[in-house]
Order: sequence, then structure tokens, then C-alpha cells
Amino acid sequence: MQRFLKRYYLLFTALVFAAFLISFVIPFCMSVYLSLVHFNSFTDFQWAGIDNFIEIFALNSPFMGALLLTLKFAVICAISVNIISFVIAFIFKSGFKGSKFFKSAFFMPSILSGIVLGYVWQIIFSSILNNLFALNLSGVSEYSSFQLSLIMNWQLIGYMILIYTASFNAVSQEVLEAARTDGASPFRILISIKIPSFMPSVIICIFLSAFNAFKIFEQNLILSQSAADFPQMLALNIFNTFYKKQELIGQAGAQTVIFFVIAAILSFIIIRAVDKRGIADE
Repeated sequence: MQRFLKRYYLLFTALVFAAFLISFVIPFCMSVYLSLVHFNSFTDFQWAGIDNFIEIFALNSPFMGALLLTLKFAVICAISVNIISFVIAFIFKSGFKGSKFFKSAFFMPSILSGIVLGYVWQIIFSSILNNLFALNLSGVSEYSSFQLSLIMNWQLIGYMILIYTASFNAVSQEVLEAARTDGASPFRILISIKIPSFMPSVIICIFLSAFNAFKIFEQNLILSQSAADFPQMLALNIFNTFYKKQELIGQAGAQTVIFFVIAAILSFIIIRAVDKRGIADE
């Protein structure tokens, strides 16, 4: 097996590199190029410099509205997901009967695609709630943020519960016993020992939640089909800008570059938090 890998590892590496090149590098380079031109057609485009970036950052531009809305949405989801996940993980820590089943049930939405989640909740908002409580939230733009937040929480809570549960279990039992011997109450142990010991995990969960909420697309796409004025998050706004008019393709390219920069910054913060956690664990 080792001889086979040594002989053909370049081939396997080349396949992975080719996939990365085709699926990411080339499209991103094309987006950067499109962001710097006024695109009318594939044979008619002129150099624009930073004009597209200036246009999308105008105060009343749809992009700025979508960007601010998405940033607010990411902050709200990061807070709500982690508070709920932490509380549920703390309850699961007791190991009550059936806790393993509930852990699996909470984790199940995490493995579903955004399209599936969008259609499931669209049915809930338009049919189930309407039949049970005469409440139809489908297509109601006033509750759009609540609907998307509910879907995002349902999708992410199970994954965050696993991280928090593992963090609770990783706390040194010797330290806990010493604190109990000294007369520390359960609340004091939680505040002074447990939470500080897995603070790196809290940071990771916060930024993971914010990152996933920031790049929400499929759920927003599905729910927006039921209302023309349904608010657009950043990814959906870029998608609609690209396919709306050929004249706006340059602006869509500029929006993609900005989206990539923000996502890259969040990814860098997450990686740094993970590295710090690894150093702390050592």
C-alpha cells in the first residue's frame, strides 16, 4: 500500500489540485476581473477600475442594505444559537435517561442541506401552522428575520451542543473535586471553573455560528419565492444581481470580492481560535 501511494501520490494530489482550481481559484479570479470592468456582453466590456466598488458602497444601494441586514442577522444568530446550545448542553451533562436520543435528534438538522431545510420550514410556515393555529407566516416579510433565524438556530444548535458537551466533559475532575471540598457551590463552579476552562470553545462556536449565518443562501432563496418583497441576505443579493441584468455583472463581481474578504476574515479568526485552543490544551 505504501509503495502504491508513493508511486501515485502525485496523481491524487493533481486531481485534488485540479478540483480546487476549477471550483474555486478560476471562478474567484473571474469575479475579480469582472469587478474591474463595465460588462455589457461577452464582446462588449470596458475597464472600470474601482467604479463598481464605489457604486455598490453607495448609501442607498441594495448591496449595502443586504450587507447590514446580513451582519445584524449573523450577530443575532451567533448569540441565540450559543445561548440555547449552552443551556441544552448543560442539561444533557446530567446524563438523564434518553439524553443520547435527544442529542441525535438535535444534531440531525445539521446534516441536512439548506435546500431541504428551506422547503421543510416553508411547509411549516405555510401549511402546518396555518392548519393548527390559523397562522400563515409564509410570504410575510415582517417576520422574515424571525423565520430565517429560526431555521438557522434549528440547523446549528445540534452541532454546537456536541462541542459544548465535549467541553463540559473535558473539565478536570480533580479541579472540580477540589472546588467542592473547599465548599464551592455548583453555580460558583460553573462560573469560576467550567466556563473559563472552555472559553476557547465558546469563541469557536460564536464565530462558527456567525460564519454560517453570514453565508446563508438556500434557505433565503426558498422562502423568498413566496414573497416578492422578502428581504435578501448578502449571498442571495449577489445571486440576484448577477442574473438580473448583464449591465450589473460587474457589480456582482465586486460584491463577490467583498463577500469573499469578509468570509476570509471570519475564517481566519476561527482558525486562530482553534489554534489557541490547541495550544491551551497542550
